[in-house]
Amino acid sequence: MTSRTPRRTTAVTTLVLGAALLTGCATMPSAPSAASTSATPGFTPGATGTSPAASSGSAAATASSTASSSPTGTRGTTDHGMALPKGVTDPAAGLVVNAGTAAASAPTLEVYEDFQCPTCATVHASLGPTIKELAAAGKVRLVFHPMVFLDDKIGNDASKRVTNAAACAADAGAYLAYHHAAMSNQSSEGKGFTAEQIQQFARDAGLSGTALTTWQACEAAGTYRAYVLASEQTALASGVNGTPTFKVNGRELELGTLTPESLSKAVTDATQ
Repeated sequence: MTSRTPRRTTAVTTLVLGAALLTGCATMPSAPSAASTSATPGFTPGATGTSPAASSGSAAATASSTASSSPTGTRGTTDHGMALPKGVTDPAAGLVVNAGTAAASAPTLEVYEDFQCPTCATVHASLGPTIKELAAAGKVRLVFHPMVFLDDKIGNDASKRVTNAAACAADAGAYLAYHHAAMSNQSSEGKGFTAEQIQQFARDAGLSGTALTTWQACEAAGTYRAYVLASEQTALASGVNGTPTFKVNGRELELGTLTPESLSKAVTDATQ
């Protein structure tokens, strides 16, 4: 199922991914719900660089109202005190997973996903190894923009919980590994993720000892819930209305014909 942001008109779409046909429902976009926008008061979705204010009394704001350090990574904050995971300087700019290895000439590969999106998991199985290789080789600057609109559509909070947990893993330099564990073990849409699964994904991502303990405290506190909501809002404001969406240097790639080979070619063509 190709997941599209909230939810008024439904159309059937068919995607071609390699030899596989993916048929699902795509919903036409509408404005973010009042519940979503009220979660980050003071935040106006719009141009890149807008820094949302954390909700007073939110778990994310109280967990880290100033910059703090962990043994394996450094958290940041916006000017308004919103806790940001390692790799994020502004919610609109996304989460960079390989800033230390990306070549100066490398194009930016942006990935917009919802952890409950079935097509995201299917596409990850096909493109994930190629994306990982490109990032490890420094051939792309890999940026993730988490989205959580399926929570409202389905009626749970699984996307927010897993995205917060993945952001906590980013502090340990393990976002990509946590992302892989979650996408590779996705339940059918609507079933969400159990607390036990969310914990196991951290272990599968290689966290142990002090790093795991730090992650557990971050996850339990919902440290990055406000960031998660802000990431959603900035993605919607930029015109992204479905997941997964892939962009190379700002140019959206055609999902229906995207293969490991065509992705690699798009990166090569965009390399300066």
